Amino acid sequence: MVLHLNPRLPLFSGQIRFRVTLCNDPAQFENGFDLSDPHGQPWCINAVQIAHSSSFASLKEQLDRDGYTEFMQALSTIPKTMNSRRKLFYLEQPFVMDLSHHKHYFTSISPDRIREGLISSPFLDTRVRQKAINKGPPYTGQIVVRFERSTLPEHAGGNFVVIRVLKILDPVKPVDPHYDNFIEVPRVGGLILNSKKTSALV
Repeated sequence: MVLHLNPRLPLFSGQIRFRVTLCNDPAQFENGFDLSDPHGQPWCINAVQIAHSSSFASLKEQLDRDGYTEFMQALSTIPKTMNSRRKLFYLEQPFVMDLSHHKHYFTSISPDRIREGLISSPFLDTRVRQKAINKGPPYTGQIVVRFERSTLPEHAGGNFVVIRVLKILDPVKPVDPHYDNFIEVPRVGGLILNSKKTSALV
């Protein structure tokens, strides 16, 4: 078990991860790798869970005994209203998007502000005919994406954010096998398109 801290992020972004080693020699701990979940992402217990769940009281005591004083102090600053949903500490931080969800919730955390937010799925097909067939997004699967500032000509002079696809975790499949791909299938490296236009946030 290891406390993972990213030096570019606030202390309360820390996570407890399991380290896998090829042998039981403590000297080889640094040469190990983090245990992954079924989607290839690091399995973890995040700071919000540690701070507010009674299930991790003994873990907090162990961290305190091990001398992680600053981290423990950071945990005490996490408001009880913050849940363990997706947390974004900087704009281009990658996160997992489930294509079957209607809405995507997140917590935006900056040095001076914590804000809860949500975006509607950029994959919703709002055509009347399609809504009669399927009221949800037309695809299933999970992908890794990130927000980024738009550099597209049509967004020049404005503050627009687009979503770029970084990785396909679960195969993307249409809910309706006869779907006409009006909402395009996400592709690694591409921007998410909605109705043949780039999906953007102002």
